[in-house]
Amino acid sequence: MLSPIQKEIVELPGNLIVRASAGTGKTHTMVSKIEYDIAHCHTHKAVAAITFTIKAAAEIKDRLTIDTSNHFIGTNNSFAIEEIIKPFMKDVFGRAYKLDMSTDYSVKIKTFAEGLVKIKDEQILCSYANSKENFIFQLALEILQKSKACQLYLKAKYFKIYVDEYQDCDKDMHALFMYICESLNIDTFVVGDEKQSIYMWRGAYPKAFMSIWNREDFSKKFMRDNFRSCQQIQNYSNLLCDETRDLYKTVDDLASVIVICTTRSNWVASVIQHFIIA
Repeated sequence: MLSPIQKEIVELPGNLIVRASAGTGKTHTMVSKIEYDIAHCHTHKAVAAITFTIKAAAEIKDRLTIDTSNHFIGTNNSFAIEEIIKPFMKDVFGRAYKLDMSTDYSVKIKTFAEGLVKIKDEQILCSYANSKENFIFQLALEILQKSKACQLYLKAKYFKIYVDEYQDCDKDMHALFMYICESLNIDTFVVGDEKQSIYMWRGAYPKAFMSIWNREDFSKKFMRDNFRSCQQIQNYSNLLCDETRDLYKTVDDLASVIVICTTRSNWVASVIQHFIIA
């Protein structure tokens, strides 16, 4: 079952950005939209569902009730590497780069040129020492911008891409996804919540998400209804943000809210007593 806002999101065509707070059924909505869009696409083209972790990609694949063999469902890096870098790097940098590459992000480089040398000499895709920059996505964008074959391949294969947890994309990821959207005219669906960014230490750029929210060529939807937490906890979290304060609902039973004084020396024991340990 879909809520009214989820149904709107699923059936909206074109570029779409969704702000989805924790517990609002983001994955369920995204999976439903993928299935709906595939069912209503009467061409040979496929979709790419992109997320940050192998586990999250596996969850999306497991939830889909359709054949996914012709579609890409995987991580941000695997999309950039398998769909752009490996097959088309030789088009831009020469046949010396027609290689069977592996990834080793523990190998650090300082410059883009140094990364190219690592690939050519050691067949290793590595990462920058500076965590604010992303070598994989800089390389993928360079290839995509300069390889006509790569552009034609993506345009011929995909009619839509879905990017999950967009608030954790860095600037280089954002640049690649927006190039695909703007220059290749592939419809783009992004979902996230700028308040939930957890990877800023490694270059996540939540402002990228909000920059899309302010674009006129993207439809916008905000999922606010929480299906995970009790009303008391929802009230507490909803009061933290201006845009959710109107969701506050008065309740008489406050048993689910427990106040712990963390300045006491035994505050940990006060917390533990409220958990049942099997």
